[in-house]
Amino acid sequence: MGGRVRAAGHAVHPILIVFPLGLLTTAVGFVRLHLITDRAHPDAAGSLRAA
Repeated sequence: MGGRVRAAGHAVHPILIVFPLGLLTTAVGFVRLHLITDRAHPDAAGSLRAA
């Protein structure tokens, strides 16, 4: 087998593994926050209207 793939001196494989796990953890956190606060999503037009 050849050498390991590197970007800026760092191995690429650990980055490719950890990044999606971080996104998954963040998504789960936002879902929990939504369920706890029970807030509806504002529609695009409603959020842009002047008060």
